[in-house]
Amino acid sequence: MQRQVSLALLGAIYRPLGIFFGLSLLTLQSSRFALVVAYWDRVSATDGFWVVVLQGLRFDIIIISALLVIPAILHPLLCHRKIWQAGLNTYLLAAYAFSGTYGGRDAHFRG
Repeated sequence: MQRQVSLALLGAIYRPLGIFFGLSLLTLQSSRFALVVAYWDRVSATDGFWVVVLQGLRFDIIIISALLVIPAILHPLLCHRKIWQAGLNTYLLAAYAFSGTYGGRDAHFRG
């Protein structure tokens, strides 16, 4: 019983980071699909749809994980402090803006 409570607490602690991870992944994959649609003639000529999707997903996970590694380590230790919560919200907003502007740069198709 005690283990279930601690896992529930751990899930509640990491919930903001999980939401950020999911929304960032959704945003980056959506922009990648928009680029695939925009450049469909080039993608279909090379049979590269699954390559673009899977390599893009891999790259997205790497970028988002790199953005979250330090907050994930510090968050359980500092989550009860108001200044940390405000700083984390600011950091996640800036990281989301960074990942949204950086996401399209990996999809330059040269034919």
